[in-house]
Amino acid sequence: MIFFELYRQLDIRIFQTISAVDQTYGSCAKYVFDRDSLVLLGMNHSIRLDILTKEVKKDNPIRNWDVESETVMWFAEDSAVAALIRLINDAYRKWMELDVNISDEYFAMELEEVNHILAGYALRIFADDTGMSIFKDDVQVGDEFTFEMAVELIMDVDENRMDEAGIGQLINEALYYRKLDRYEDAAVRLENVVRYVDHTLPVYSQTVFTLAETYYFLGNYERAVMLYYRVNLQFVEDEDDFYLHLGHALVDAKMKKYDRHLRIYYHSMIDSEFADTHRQAVAAARASVADVFGEYEATCADMGRKKYAEFRNSLPDGADEIDELLEEYEKPEERVREIHKQYEGFKLSEPRSGAEQTTLSVNERLSVALDHFLTGEYQKAFDMYFRLAAQADSDSDFYTWIHLQLGKLYCFFDEPHKAREALKKCDPTRFGVVYRLEDYLFLYQHAHIVAEDFESDDRFRKLVRGRMDPYYAQYDRQYNLLLKDRKLMRAFKTYEKDCVDDSKYELRSVLRESKQKGGGLFGRLRRKKEDDADN
Repeated sequence: MIFFELYRQLDIRIFQTISAVDQTYGSCAKYVFDRDSLVLLGMNHSIRLDILTKEVKKDNPIRNWDVESETVMWFAEDSAVAALIRLINDAYRKWMELDVNISDEYFAMELEEVNHILAGYALRIFADDTGMSIFKDDVQVGDEFTFEMAVELIMDVDENRMDEAGIGQLINEALYYRKLDRYEDAAVRLENVVRYVDHTLPVYSQTVFTLAETYYFLGNYERAVMLYYRVNLQFVEDEDDFYLHLGHALVDAKMKKYDRHLRIYYHSMIDSEFADTHRQAVAAARASVADVFGEYEATCADMGRKKYAEFRNSLPDGADEIDELLEEYEKPEERVREIHKQYEGFKLSEPRSGAEQTTLSVNERLSVALDHFLTGEYQKAFDMYFRLAAQADSDSDFYTWIHLQLGKLYCFFDEPHKAREALKKCDPTRFGVVYRLEDYLFLYQHAHIVAEDFESDDRFRKLVRGRMDPYYAQYDRQYNLLLKDRKLMRAFKTYEKDCVDDSKYELRSVLRESKQKGGGLFGRLRRKKEDDADN
């Protein structure tokens, strides 16, 4: 069995799926791959998804699974295992008719995309209305191969693909297959490279560019465009050439009648070996499009430049319609601004006194603050939580959730004493799926450790933050490098367990005092009982 956790957005997505059919299920945000089942561990009972047969059954609660003695893995959003689990979840939403957006066409596209990823592990998934199966290329039909075995294989392969020599070999193999016109084989190898190479390194952008070009040659324009958008121009020798490549991927898809001739003719211009090998096809393409190709190329270059700028600057969706831009487009006047990591060199500052002018409810303001937090707008989030803390009823769920978020922010920006004070104001009985008890128990003791010893292991502090701060996890290079250290991650899991256990021990006495003094949950229950008796 493989015990694991997931990134928060997928946690919530899975919970929404199951709660639609079982409203009594209480998520623990921990999961198990058990042969061909995905088990969603729960407080009162767990949910077992039999992937082969699409059955949904109740199972033992988390206390019966001895999780504390197991190594609990964590799968990031861009990992192959996370892609597999997203597919399984969407399959159940489709099978149970929970999501009108997951049509047959949408699911088929998602399945194809996941199979592209799994091809790098010699794996492939088959799914229909009766269930889902997974296969390995060198396993004979009839021999056992389970989803659990597939995930174990992915983990082992991932660990072995980290060394640079292996990456160099994959790139060389891909270039070799491209020369043989075996573009699908080349794409599989290049996909492996971009999946495991640090995105801040030159080799990442260079490989993504080659992979995008490979998909363009295959006629998969949509995938090519999305990959071109991931290229960092800092590592591109000829920006004009890059914009031309992107523009062709954008515009050729719209030229249904001529897209094959355009692709062949353009391919011949950037690859002399291809032109020599496919002279007849190139000649036919030249006869069809050569007269207008110069003007068409100018359109592609301008389109590529504009679309790349829009993507990098995150312009509104309404300005992103290709058909509209084909009719009227303009060249950008400024260079694309670089992505700024908003947490670098940042310090929290308390907002000025005075009531916040708003018509939003507390719940709506919490939602806005959470959006700011998830997108790295830390000061905006802090301002809202700080003011909400002064206004919220200390006997409400909101009060606890607000102080958990304040505790996170204080901890992230090196104010562990304030973090500890904020976390002490939380009621441990008030947590749920979005604001989790596990986060609170972990952070409660972690903040204490950092406050007592500010020179404590900085790597653990980065890992704690990455676990609880999606924006930081997405953009921090050092954090993502730490995730690749399996030995460190095992030590971190032990640290997390120790923190949670210590918090549970400390909070037992807090709850006992709360009960005696009439505060917290016990006080609320006693007062309610007294009020009921009076009425």
